[in-house]
Amino acid sequence: MGIIEDVEEAAEQLFEGYVKGGEVELSGVKLHTALAIVGIGGSAMAGEILRGLLGDRLSVTVLRGPELRLVEVPLYFVVSYSGNTWETLLAFKSLLERGERNIVVFTSGGRLGGLAEKLGLPWVKLRAGRQPRADLYEQVSAMLRILERLGVKLDLSESLRDAARVFEERRTGRGLVVEIASELNGRSAAIYGYGYLYPAALRWKQQLNENSRTLAWSEELPEALHNSIVGWDGYPDPDQYVVITLRDGEAEPAPIREEIDWFERLLDEKGFVRFRIEALGKSRVSRLLGLAYLGDLVSVELAMIRGLDPEDVRAISALKKHMAEWGIGRLLQ
Repeated sequence: MGIIEDVEEAAEQLFEGYVKGGEVELSGVKLHTALAIVGIGGSAMAGEILRGLLGDRLSVTVLRGPELRLVEVPLYFVVSYSGNTWETLLAFKSLLERGERNIVVFTSGGRLGGLAEKLGLPWVKLRAGRQPRADLYEQVSAMLRILERLGVKLDLSESLRDAARVFEERRTGRGLVVEIASELNGRSAAIYGYGYLYPAALRWKQQLNENSRTLAWSEELPEALHNSIVGWDGYPDPDQYVVITLRDGEAEPAPIREEIDWFERLLDEKGFVRFRIEALGKSRVSRLLGLAYLGDLVSVELAMIRGLDPEDVRAISALKKHMAEWGIGRLLQ
């Protein structure tokens, strides 16, 4: 199965992860007031989603790279889809050396899976054979199910059913997907999100980078209205960019809504290609995941328009090969 098939069948991952999160043994695992997700790249994205969804009632931190800063009394979710990501393995090693054992591991296998099995740590065994970025929804739903079992009130099963409905609506709404992808062909993208929707903007950025080899960046509102807005006001060539704002009118306080509306009008006055995309769904889970999934669809469509293989990440593969030759394995002993 490839990226295109994984995107088409993403809704199935929601329920696959829900089952795995419900089955994993959690005896001894405790949730206090803090959660830290350790991962990088596609394996950190689920943590960003959780931070968006739960940040108003739980301290959620995403820790990238081998150096960990201390987090007060956390539960750790350690995530490496392949199980061989050196940055995450070194971070995991640091946790163990600190005596941390309140850990749940998410991986399809590799070194991380072997260590989890050896140490008797809870291990959510992700389905093998996917690109790491293509496994997002299995990871998110498994994590949310675990947190629900540990006491976080989510009404998760209903939210995931609604998310699957939104996915289907987005998937069959080909007109918008093709329109956005066509405008992005030959242009860079800037994606904006407010509050809990910012992780969806980040997902769009990453998917456009990897699936369609397009330069893109994500920005958080209203912060960007105090800096990057000046760049849009002064940039002379609007034909180089497409600007996308991800919106949820129900979650935007009136002053924030007015600011973002004004920003969109400025972009129109300057002649930029712009899309405003409203969240769909009954819950935050379905609204956030639905917008993230739309970015998946657009990135794959753009890859097809450009005649690219969305699985081809040769630059990342070359970097991994370089680090192996450099001797990164010595640090993992």
